[in-house]
Amino acid sequence: MFGHRNHIWLVIHAVLVVFLVVGVAVVPATARGTNGTDTGRIISIHRTGDAVVTKTNETTYVWQSERYTADVKFRIDSNVSKYSVCLLERYDGKDPHSIVCQSATVGNGSTATVTLNGSNATETGKRTLYFRLRPTFGSDVPIIDSRTINQTVITKGGDYDQDGLTNEFEADKIQKKDWPADALNDSDIDSDGLNDGEEVNKWGTNPVSKDSDNDSILDGKEILSGTNPNKADSDGDGVNDAKDPEPMNPNVARSTTQPSKTTTATKDQQSSGLSGIQLLLVGVVGIGIFGAAALLWRVGRDDPDPPTPVPESGTTSIPVTKSEESDTDGDEDILTDEGQVLKLLRNNRDRMKQVDIVEETGWSKSKVSRLLSRMEERGDINRLRVGRGNIVYLEGAKPNGARSPHEEDSYS
Repeated sequence: MFGHRNHIWLVIHAVLVVFLVVGVAVVPATARGTNGTDTGRIISIHRTGDAVVTKTNETTYVWQSERYTADVKFRIDSNVSKYSVCLLERYDGKDPHSIVCQSATVGNGSTATVTLNGSNATETGKRTLYFRLRPTFGSDVPIIDSRTINQTVITKGGDYDQDGLTNEFEADKIQKKDWPADALNDSDIDSDGLNDGEEVNKWGTNPVSKDSDNDSILDGKEILSGTNPNKADSDGDGVNDAKDPEPMNPNVARSTTQPSKTTTATKDQQSSGLSGIQLLLVGVVGIGIFGAAALLWRVGRDDPDPPTPVPESGTTSIPVTKSEESDTDGDEDILTDEGQVLKLLRNNRDRMKQVDIVEETGWSKSKVSRLLSRMEERGDINRLRVGRGNIVYLEGAKPNGARSPHEEDSYS
């Protein structure tokens, strides 16, 4: 009786071992964790097609009329099996929904690339794309790795920054490297006080130069004062507008540079009068006091008060106020909380302890933890648990010993 029970227990143990082995072989992702570093990860995302217009630090602009496609390269370190990369999209205030998924059989440290052919964007405005890597079975399997891309969907005939120029016009300037990448979201690129559309369509000035005629006066101020923003000497008097007391009156500047005819005539009369006195004194010794007095009276009448000296040409200038000087200086960029974290990381060789970020920013631990969680979900940063704390690092700066030295990342 006792031996029979032992036999039953041996059979039960054997069955449990078989189920355990089969479970480990069939579900490699769940057997080795869900953080993506143990089983595999997304290596690169390269967009293809004509949907992408331009990229900035904050977003990627895409045409609504073009289909977004991307090649996604990933690596699996677990056993060989079938894995999928899915593309999802989410608009502000809405839940994410799946657009397309592609699968590949890969494992044991090898890589695979799948092409995701997304559909045209259904709406304009802000949207987030999610690229998720997971095993190709079931709906409850964990996500091995995820990446996010922030996009702004625009139309070619629209005017995203409301500057009077179409998105297609500005995109053409950006792609030709004539305008900066963020021109689509900046109605006054050069900060000269003039709308970009006005500069192009009305005034003929350069939207990416705050001083089109290089006369040291902002284009916007020239329009307000009535001078020509495309001509350094608006009145053609030979004096730069910035140094001309009346830049629209050519006679004012000339009067300060040419000698006065009255002054010249007075000097001639004065010189002539003095010579006459000398000749009279030498040639007519016998003239009495009356003649000398009459001669002196004549000289006094011909010699009026000396003219008031005038300033030399080029010395007259319009004072520049502090507010005007500040208009020519670029404003400091106001960093977001995420931007401050990224700046701290870049200044510390792309990685820092989470407690050091709390100390540097002066924020609470809970605020830093929530902020880093959002940034990690978007793929801006990565975190690695070491002991009782976390190490926060940018892509490619993972601490030694935590990843393979042969891995290389690239994102676009």
